[in-house]
Amino acid sequence: MVAIGPLEVNKTNRTLFALFFLVFGFNPNWATDPITIEVGTLSAEDGDGWILSQIYAFEQHFPNIKIQHFALGSPSRDDTRIENLSELALNVVGIRSDMGYEVGYLVDRDLIRPIDSFLPDPEFQFTDFFSNTWDAVSYRGQKWGVPFLVSSVVFVVDWDLFKSSGISELPETWEDVFAILPKITRDTDADGELDQWGFRLGMRGSHDTHMFFLWMTMVLQQGGDVMKDGRFDLSHPALRRSYDTLVRLRDSWGSREDNRRFKNTAGDLSSRYGMQVVPSYFLNPLMKQHNYRIVPWPTFGEEVILDERRHYLAIAKSTPEKEQASWEFVKWVTRSSANHPDGAWTFHLSARQDLLDRVDIQHRIEGWADGFDIMHRTKGWNVQPGDQIGGRFEAMNHLEEIITRLFHGEFDFDEGMRRAEKECNSILLESTINPEPYSLYLIGSTQEIDDATVSKICDQYADVVRCFPSHPGSFELLSQIQRTLGSHEEDLLQIVKGFHKHPIGLLAFDKLLGLSEPKNRLKTINWTLRNLPDTPIARSALHKKLMARYENKSELLSALAQNRIPSATLSTIQEIEWIALADALRDHREFGLASLYYLQFWEKFPEWVETMGLDRKIIACLRNAESFLEAETLATSNRKGFTAGRLLRELQSRNPDFPGSKQSDSFRTASDLWVEDLRIVCASASQGIACLNELDRLLLEENDQSQIGTTDSFHLNRMALYSRGVVDLFVRLACHGDGSRSLMRDYVFDIPKKKELALRVTERALDLSCLAALNNSDLTPLVFDSLDSRILVGNQIGASDRIEAAYRKVLEEFKDANESPRYAIELAKFLKNQNLNSALEVCETIEIRYNGTQEATQARRMHALWLFQAARYTEAKSVIESMHTGTDLSEDEIRVLSGLCDFALGDREGVEELAMSFINKFPEHEVSNELKVWLISNRVRDVRFLDADRLVRDFLKESTDRITSDILIEINRKLRGSSVPDQNSLDIDLTESVGLQVKPHQ
Repeated sequence: MVAIGPLEVNKTNRTLFALFFLVFGFNPNWATDPITIEVGTLSAEDGDGWILSQIYAFEQHFPNIKIQHFALGSPSRDDTRIENLSELALNVVGIRSDMGYEVGYLVDRDLIRPIDSFLPDPEFQFTDFFSNTWDAVSYRGQKWGVPFLVSSVVFVVDWDLFKSSGISELPETWEDVFAILPKITRDTDADGELDQWGFRLGMRGSHDTHMFFLWMTMVLQQGGDVMKDGRFDLSHPALRRSYDTLVRLRDSWGSREDNRRFKNTAGDLSSRYGMQVVPSYFLNPLMKQHNYRIVPWPTFGEEVILDERRHYLAIAKSTPEKEQASWEFVKWVTRSSANHPDGAWTFHLSARQDLLDRVDIQHRIEGWADGFDIMHRTKGWNVQPGDQIGGRFEAMNHLEEIITRLFHGEFDFDEGMRRAEKECNSILLESTINPEPYSLYLIGSTQEIDDATVSKICDQYADVVRCFPSHPGSFELLSQIQRTLGSHEEDLLQIVKGFHKHPIGLLAFDKLLGLSEPKNRLKTINWTLRNLPDTPIARSALHKKLMARYENKSELLSALAQNRIPSATLSTIQEIEWIALADALRDHREFGLASLYYLQFWEKFPEWVETMGLDRKIIACLRNAESFLEAETLATSNRKGFTAGRLLRELQSRNPDFPGSKQSDSFRTASDLWVEDLRIVCASASQGIACLNELDRLLLEENDQSQIGTTDSFHLNRMALYSRGVVDLFVRLACHGDGSRSLMRDYVFDIPKKKELALRVTERALDLSCLAALNNSDLTPLVFDSLDSRILVGNQIGASDRIEAAYRKVLEEFKDANESPRYAIELAKFLKNQNLNSALEVCETIEIRYNGTQEATQARRMHALWLFQAARYTEAKSVIESMHTGTDLSEDEIRVLSGLCDFALGDREGVEELAMSFINKFPEHEVSNELKVWLISNRVRDVRFLDADRLVRDFLKESTDRITSDILIEINRKLRGSSVPDQNSLDIDLTESVGLQVKPHQ
């Protein structure tokens, strides 16, 4: 059996490889061994057909490089942030400009290589592309991706209308637009209704067709912007001037609101427009048919428009061979002669300046409307607003919403700007973006800054520094502090000493090392390690020291072999040492050993790994070590710290070079062969090789249950660990087919056979985990990991009965496990809408079995609420009365629920006042939502419509759709005298009776 991965390469072979690499270097001509890389773009709607054609052509040209395409499909990146994706492509990663922070996210996690590291290359020149396209991928003085798709928003005129209106010149400025409007606008058929307008103005809809796009474009054309130093700053006068211009345009004779797309307006001869704004991907053959023409944008001076969207390809860190192969592919798809298939007729797939020089493109242009050359040049006008920071995408969308509401007259300009600046900056602060890895301890730092002068300066940038320590705004703060305290090395050292738990200390340390002479640099590093051992500064210093001391891989490995790392000085910062050493090994492409140090850290400090942004880095490191099985197992686990520890011991037993590891003598032949088979299958899947049948045999072969029960624990433990880990891979392959990689947990159950197969494999993994954990309680977390997979698949298939059976099996066999109470609560919630009595029985079991726990309290509360909501008031009253123990619900909640039960049972006195008191005291409480519905319904029931109307107006301001629906259904039902809600009649107008327009519930 052939084992996969360099973790089994011995020290002698590793040294020989290092010497070979150093002597002969890397040869980019893959003349011998074939290599596989994975290319991931953005989403299925963004050019997959084109990229697949390029992959096919590339593989013909480079027969020794195999490409596996990894498309996200649905959900697309419009819906999912990069940090929320369960995985990224292994070698070529797609980046979007409008997200704003993706380059920073990938760079701060040390996941991608700068494009500069592949240069010089005679086949690639930055100047071949529009210069502005590099802005979105420029970060820390380097470029991190190559543009391969640039969309453009164009200005379109109906040249027939221009000519028939006596207009012979195109608008060059916005004043020209205003002058043209009344000349085109008219009633051409004399029916008393206008059917021809000067300008189509989209007031709501896609951001590239309505007022926000025009407003932002005008702001940019006047030299304005909306962000400065990592924050929203809406004080530039261009913002107000642009707003006034658009108000004038909105109110001008000849401008009409029409939110339809161009493909709908272009063919509608009953309402024609002289001028429109159109995204390039909405253009269609009607352009030529109706004599539309793409023309240069009107300007206020500068030739710029708002960036609609650009897509880039970045190269993930991996082996030198795979990085070079990835670079060849990126060059291939962005080369001047890249095929441009017929489907890409709007030419938005190229950012190269020389596209229009090609004969095939010129031939195609002749078949379309005039101005495609202008459209292509317009890509060079695109400018993205604001800095590259986390949360910008959401904040810009929020700004767009406020600007749209502003143009609808919901508030004046000054109020809108104040509100937008405050709320958009709040969104930036709430962003889930994590800082760079070496800023672990910075978030939530409690260290106070005592110096009054420094404190005053820090106030100005405190939010940026706290949330974005790698952002230029943080460096601006450092510069201001330096100007206050001086810029000498001694001053910087004082900042390091005084702010060693604050981001500014780390920035000062980096600055200090940059200014120091080499001999002083090492002195400073050693001083830091000695005096600040438990700080992020020390960790950064250690990494720098290791990389400075061991400039090549052989020196570093030699130091490891001679046990010169760790040193006695670093004994107090062991966790820092592991990461620094792993980073150093990874930088030297020693992925196997680096993985072991990473896993060691992950097991001991699981809560820090995500905060540090290390999770993707470690999993990528495992894949680069070709430990695909371990990577799959770790990536799909919901208990990654536990799983990391188990995998660490598995890999340690196979890698005698790792300090403290012992070659295991307890390997069982069957277990070893089974795991190695799984390794080969996972490697095959990662390289796009058909392997589903083999995986099916390994995971679904029917072993006799009694035989499994007598299997030795070592074998059983390994089977449980790895079979659970590859469940997700199995289901994806079964759903999508061999040779394709889809997003983790992306399943397509389109035929019954796939559903049954997925259920069987998840049941099999759960059975193995249960058996292993019954033999060894330390493995109990595996059981709940397997249960999670079982529930996920069951929910997507709709197999309620089998989900319930899995819950009950685990909760019965592992009733005393730490996680059991929480899963029992989840079972009760799962059953509530299917069988309320069963859900209530589970609640009672939880109350008895886990008495005194938080889950028992929660179960009693659910028990009472669900009985009340089911109108079983006598039973609800009985459960509520048992809660007067001081440890269950709050006294207020007990009192109000008890009062509502009394009301339902005939005792009405004082209950409404009790309910209002509870709502006022706990406005965000879940029960308050129920009370709001009840109060309004009660007033409708008593024909107190004015009171009901008042409460509707008060409560619906902050209500959810569900509450609104309940209220409207209740009002409609009572007024119509129906005992059953008639949802088809919810559009009746109740304005005269209760002052409320009731609309159908969606």
